[in-house]
Amino acid sequence: MCFNSNLIRLLIISSLMIGNIAHSREKAPDFSLPQLNGSQVIKLSNSLGKVVYLDFWASWCPSCVKVLPMLEQWQNQFPKKLKILTINVDENEQQAVSFLKRLNITLAVGYDQDLTVARAYQATVLPYSFIINHHGDIIYKHKGFQADDDKLLKQKLIEALKAVER
Repeated sequence: MCFNSNLIRLLIISSLMIGNIAHSREKAPDFSLPQLNGSQVIKLSNSLGKVVYLDFWASWCPSCVKVLPMLEQWQNQFPKKLKILTINVDENEQQAVSFLKRLNITLAVGYDQDLTVARAYQATVLPYSFIINHHGDIIYKHKGFQADDDKLLKQKLIEALKAVER
């Protein structure tokens, strides 16, 4: 686990809390962020009607190196029903841009420089992921990333995608 000023900025608790949280449905806060290294804006509300997998990450986060390629694969696997949105919380935008290029990630990435969206979602650990149903309700939260979390997360994602078909 790496400690740097980004952790302090996020007020991340000193011990990593790893695990998942299933909550009763709560509305996902809408947001509008500039696209990382781009001129477009990323808004959650533009993705309503699809299942959204929202992921907070940083270039200095070792687990994020594992998560982002997995998310890229899922976006390609379920392009019609799923929208992967990622939010970067790096202090330095260029570090995040370089990180994405190195991993060849093409996902939609919002840049939360002042951490407004991270605070709204109470993203206290990185990566921190949310599955949001097609109505805009948070149906699953996941803190951190450990071995075999990919299977659990994909299972939860497929359950959410199946609910759209009903």
